[in-house]
Amino acid sequence: MNNSFNRSLLIIPVPQVEESINSYLTRVLQSNGYKKTSYINSILQISKEFENNLILDQEKIVKLSVLLQEEKLRELYFSNSIILMCMNNTYVSKYGFLNRIIRICPKCLKEGPYHRNIWGLTGYTACHKHNCLMLSHCECGKGIKSLNVDPLFCTCGKDYRLINIIDVKQNKDNHNIFLYLRMMDKENQYNNSDSNLLCSLPVDAAIELMFRFSKVVLNLNRVRTNTNSQAYFKDTILLHSLLDEVYRGFSSWPRNFQHLLKRLDYSIFNDTLIGLLNDLRGAPFSAVNYEISVYLKQRTYQIQLGMTEFNNEIVDLLIKSMSQMSDAKITRSGNED
Repeated sequence: MNNSFNRSLLIIPVPQVEESINSYLTRVLQSNGYKKTSYINSILQISKEFENNLILDQEKIVKLSVLLQEEKLRELYFSNSIILMCMNNTYVSKYGFLNRIIRICPKCLKEGPYHRNIWGLTGYTACHKHNCLMLSHCECGKGIKSLNVDPLFCTCGKDYRLINIIDVKQNKDNHNIFLYLRMMDKENQYNNSDSNLLCSLPVDAAIELMFRFSKVVLNLNRVRTNTNSQAYFKDTILLHSLLDEVYRGFSSWPRNFQHLLKRLDYSIFNDTLIGLLNDLRGAPFSAVNYEISVYLKQRTYQIQLGMTEFNNEIVDLLIKSMSQMSDAKITRSGNED
């Protein structure tokens, strides 16, 4: 530790199940009487702000704190292989994780006063356990910070556990339970009875697909988007609706997906689907690329067939018109005789 940091940590709390790193370290500060989160930088001896290191250096940061034994440290962060996979995916590393402002479940906080690891995932929009919308702001309007000396209270004095919740209806198989089990490395507990393609893909590819298609649906609904990586899909209710629709689009593969493509095909030039086809390259997306290609070929055939039928109707009308003109000419000739 730095010489300036001359107070000892007398109390080392035990990590809770699936507790986030930020939550644990803020509880360390709280237990030892510290009133500012800036002390974390002194404890860890890092120059950058702690929040900026959360995902990339999660294991390194916790080990630097030398607060716990290895078996306890492991409970505080996502699987290294999963995080590495997500961070190597440019799209997921940009949009997949929340940072300073996170979302919370008041009911979970009532059961245990700490932040859960999964709450830092952008796509996790409703608690899979309590079926209520995740909340990112206090009732006073202030954002809920991932790093706070007291994780239960807003600076306005409001107890986060008492914030009014918004209940949501979720199918037994939904994107939130999917993300929770995949990100927390509990795939063996996942019972996918509806043949969802996302379950067969690497977790980063699944997240990328959900976000890319959600953005297309967002544009379809003509809602103004914000492309900033921290503020993207800031409206939790909207994001929940988008991800729910897209997740269902990948279930009962490929029937529901073809219905989703039909809904997204709002341009006569198919530019939206062609754009997705160009963006989704590589082995993980081969099944998706194939279905999009099949759909586009069918659309082209239907257009050509429609043009053929249209041309045939024109020819029939011309023949009928010429026949009527010929009949009229014969009639006039007969009258003149």
